[in-house]
Amino acid sequence: MLWAACPLDDVVVRVDPAGRQVTARAGGLEKARWVAAADDVWVAFDDGLARIDPDTKEVRDAVDVKARDGTLFATDDAVWVRSADPFLRRVDPATMELVEEITTDSRAGGAVTVASDSVWASAPDDQVGYRIRP
Repeated sequence: MLWAACPLDDVVVRVDPAGRQVTARAGGLEKARWVAAADDVWVAFDDGLARIDPDTKEVRDAVDVKARDGTLFATDDAVWVRSADPFLRRVDPATMELVEEITTDSRAGGAVTVASDSVWASAPDDQVGYRIRP
């Protein structure tokens, strides 16, 4: 299944690519921007970061951690939120608490991903990428 944000409709949708159908909707997420999935589905929206239960399609929790100018990446033990300021934040999915903030000289938005035992974050406006070993 594929999850996609629909910011004009304030929803995220689950899509079955093989069947080419929307199979679920979760609403009430003002200007939903980014979606990442691990055990749960995580959505960056205007008010912060929401956790959606993939079975019930309902918002379970939300935390005031915004990603307006960046993306997010979820693993089973962390949700990484990239933004311009602060540069990168880590949310603990077990407690829904912000547990780490990483700052840089960059004030640009960008992307974040996890691979090879590292967190990778970009700041394309500054033409730089960062490798963080948690």
